[in-house]
Order: sequence, then structure tokens, then C-alpha cells
Amino acid sequence: MQIQVHSAGELPVYLQIVHQIQQAIAADQLRPGEQLDSYLDLARQTGIEPSTIQQAYDELECLGVIETPWRIR
Repeated sequence: MQIQVHSAGELPVYLQIVHQIQQAIAADQLRPGEQLDSYLDLARQTGIEPSTIQQAYDELECLGVIETPWRIR
């Protein structure tokens, strides 16, 4: 999955990531059970700070969009 952000965009970078992942799910580009890149791998690929990627993943988890392995019950 390709993530593209605009640092001068209207939305914070982490929300741009959240929206792109939500859109990929809605478009069936990401399916249930499919693994996302780790936040460190995605940070390396995109040049975005790992903490920003982690913030996006945390938001997606709070929204019930994704589950992270260390929090699955």
C-alpha cells in the first residue's frame, strides 16, 4: 500500500494516513486479516516519523478499524 502525505495539507499527517487506510479498506484494497506494514517499516518507506505512523495506527485501533497483535484479546 502506498501512503502519500502532504506536510502542508489541511489535515495533520497522522489523519491523512488514517483516511488513506480507511479508503483502502472501503475500496477492498485491504481485506480483513491482511497485515499492514509495521510502523517502523512504513516510516522507512515514506520518510514519515515512526511516532506519526504509530499515532495513526493507534487512532485506527481506537476507531475499531484495525487490531494490533499486542492488543488482540
